[in-house]
Amino acid sequence: MKCPYCGAINPPDADFCLNCGKKLPKSMPTQTDKKECPRCHHLNALDSKFCENCGYEFTDAEPEPAQTMDSSVENTPDTPTAPSEPNQPSPEKNAADIASPQLGTPPNQPPVPPQAATPANHRKVPAILAIIVLIALMAGTGWVVYNRYFRQSAAPKTTKVAKTTRKSPARKTKAAASSSSEKASSSSKSYNTQLYDEVQAAVNQTMGQIPGDNSVFVSASDELHLKHFVQNNRPQRAASIIKIFIMVTAFAKAQNGDLNLADTYTVAGADKVSGTGDMQNMPDGTTLSYRQVMDHMMEKSDNMAANVMIDYLGGLDVVNQEIKKLGFPDTVLERKMMDTDALAAGKDNMTSVQDLGDALTLINNGKLISKEADNQMMAIMKNNQNHEKLPAKITNATAIYNKTGEFGQYGVENDAAIVQGDRHVFVAVVMSQNGHSGEQIEAESNLGEKLSHILLDAD
Repeated sequence: MKCPYCGAINPPDADFCLNCGKKLPKSMPTQTDKKECPRCHHLNALDSKFCENCGYEFTDAEPEPAQTMDSSVENTPDTPTAPSEPNQPSPEKNAADIASPQLGTPPNQPPVPPQAATPANHRKVPAILAIIVLIALMAGTGWVVYNRYFRQSAAPKTTKVAKTTRKSPARKTKAAASSSSEKASSSSKSYNTQLYDEVQAAVNQTMGQIPGDNSVFVSASDELHLKHFVQNNRPQRAASIIKIFIMVTAFAKAQNGDLNLADTYTVAGADKVSGTGDMQNMPDGTTLSYRQVMDHMMEKSDNMAANVMIDYLGGLDVVNQEIKKLGFPDTVLERKMMDTDALAAGKDNMTSVQDLGDALTLINNGKLISKEADNQMMAIMKNNQNHEKLPAKITNATAIYNKTGEFGQYGVENDAAIVQGDRHVFVAVVMSQNGHSGEQIEAESNLGEKLSHILLDAD
């Protein structure tokens, strides 16, 4: 009896297959009743699409089953029977079928139990998941390292920088004490607006009533809480008021040890120039200390003395460098006194009410050069002999320190003054050009009088 499972030939009365051990059916189905699997020779129903034993897929064009040994025919050497071979898979089969472990099972061998096929994609899932997890871990670690070390070190540092309206370093340390420091503290300082309005009205009633280019600066001692008043600030012709900055340069260089004002000067005819002052009348060979020369320059507005001081200081360029160093950007010394050729070439000495006002405010507070140097400059200015402008009508002051400048050819009438009272102090600067001398002097003297009552008599 042929085993329907493995194809082995068993005795007719056998109940179990001697080869595979499976129970043999009592009656064998015929070939027409069953479909034999070409791989394992198991007999299946004719309408089966897959082998019940090994899972082999039957095709429409089913190959002929492999030949098996028939129990009624004996093989002879002349007619050997080729062993049965499994049917080769169709090229159309998928990779899972080709790789199936049941392919190529030799005949007369126990069939390998079918196993559930694992699709290739299913086998790849664990590996893909592992790779994704690994990438996520690496990305997270990289992000932490980047934020902690690289991003913090690479982040641009913000550095705060104070705003300045003028480039001179001295303006930040010297002149800033008057005008710029006042601006810096404006957010926390409470100003006396009524006092400011009174100053504004006084300026409008005086300098505002005359023709020409007129500018005004007014400041007062701190207890009055007056915001610095500046109107029409601009560089204007300085005339002799430029001598204030020649004096300031001399004391600055003496303070630095660059010169000694006790050094002596000998009067020479080549140095004499016309205009204001009396040094031009001194005999040649007269000796003076440079401090005495400076007294002549400031007290009598001596033009020769101013030129001698410019030469002693090192010339125009040196004076201008010191002026800029101290923080006065609108001021420039372009010619010596009475140099008509330079004037004809368009060169003139210029300054502004802001520069003059800042300089006098700092000198009064002892903060421009040094307390001692500033006091000496005030002592020199106190002896100025021209009081016909701002100081002319002031009656309630205890001391006045001023310097004027006049240039009739250009209608220039300037004055800068520190005015002290019993309780308060104020600084006033007026510059007027392209005007009429009589009107200018009258307006300036009226302004000085009004300011003295507003500021010196203030409660």
